[in-house]
Amino acid sequence: MDPFISKHDPRAYAWKMDRLGVSKLLEDIRNQGYEYLEEPVSEVGQEILNVARDFAEKKIMAYIDYIEEQAERVLHATGEEYEWIWNEPYDKGKVN
Repeated sequence: MDPFISKHDPRAYAWKMDRLGVSKLLEDIRNQGYEYLEEPVSEVGQEILNVARDFAEKKIMAYIDYIEEQAERVLHATGEEYEWIWNEPYDKGKVN
């Protein structure tokens, strides 16, 4: 079963989350990614381990970059982008 919900879920709009709540969730996910990074080993015979760690680090950093890009896009949205992303009417006189 997929852990995410869709707009058709009866609880989809049960609570209202503000930008700060989303920001904190994305920041927590990003920080957890940093915890998976490991330092290279400087021992003889561990070169293949370092190659594997380097590959894993590049993948983790790509995910962290993606999370940061999405946070920038979603949390700093204004105007029509805000209305589309947050599924709320946009009030042009109000600062978002």
